[in-house]
Formats: sequence, structure tokens, C-alpha cells
Amino acid sequence: MTQPPLESRYALEVYPRRGINIVRGEGASLFSDDGKTYIDCAAGVGVANIGHSNPVVIKALTDQAE
Repeated sequence: MTQPPLESRYALEVYPRRGINIVRGEGASLFSDDGKTYIDCAAGVGVANIGHSNPVVIKALTDQAE
């Protein structure tokens, strides 16, 4: 299943859809499937903004899961 059907099935309709398919994140940057880079200005809305793929957070979560 691709991202748009997953999004429409599971995501809340809080923000308008932009037709962008984000495939990964790193720090405050998001990367789309067409090679464009975006600044994630909504990362901290309603949650602690820790960025994407933060190695410290990944290690803490991995250690806790093990």
C-alpha cells in the first residue's frame, strides 16, 4: 500500500493535503520521493520536537525495547 492510501486511512484530517510523498526525515529536514527537501515546520505541533532519525533517540528506544 502506498503512502496516500495509508494517509487517508489512518491520518487525521487536520492539515490540507499537499500532494507530497515524504519518504524519509533527518533532523528538521524531510525528503520527498521526487528528490525535493523540505523543512519540517510542523514537527513540534502537539509533541516534543526531537527531529527525525535522531541517533540518541533511536538508541534510547532500541535499548528500551530490548
